[in-house]
Amino acid sequence: MPRHRKPGRKAKPASLQYVVEIDDWEFYYSFGLNKFGFSSESFQERTSITIRGPLREPPLAGIEAAEVHVSQWEHRIEPRAGSYTLDQTPLGSASLTRQGAVIRGLVSIPRHAIGPLCQVLAAGKIRYVALMAPALRYREAVAASVYFSTAYPE
Repeated sequence: MPRHRKPGRKAKPASLQYVVEIDDWEFYYSFGLNKFGFSSESFQERTSITIRGPLREPPLAGIEAAEVHVSQWEHRIEPRAGSYTLDQTPLGSASLTRQGAVIRGLVSIPRHAIGPLCQVLAAGKIRYVALMAPALRYREAVAASVYFSTAYPE
């Protein structure tokens, strides 16, 4: 006669989709001369977009709002001597942090992608931001990918 096993715990998914519905957004741009000798460039340029709205997915207890801060990737991609491959320098990164009743996402993307993203936001076409990341561990997670979409992500 076969032995009956007790049902085990339900396995947690490898990654979750954190979906933020866009209610409001802000654009920030600054430009100035580089008075410091830290860089070989003669100017400094900063661009960022802050997106705010409710967290639609996954349902997390105590979360009232979400904020995603999108900024330009700070590091330059410089070809090294010989062959150049994309795996030498990452093109972007993203992370999630829970701070009280707010989930904050930090997303770095290449500088040339900020302009088109801002144009589509200004046109009101993008309605959702989704970050694919594991469940928050110690209130933090590193996202594997970021999606900006017009329809609710599936």
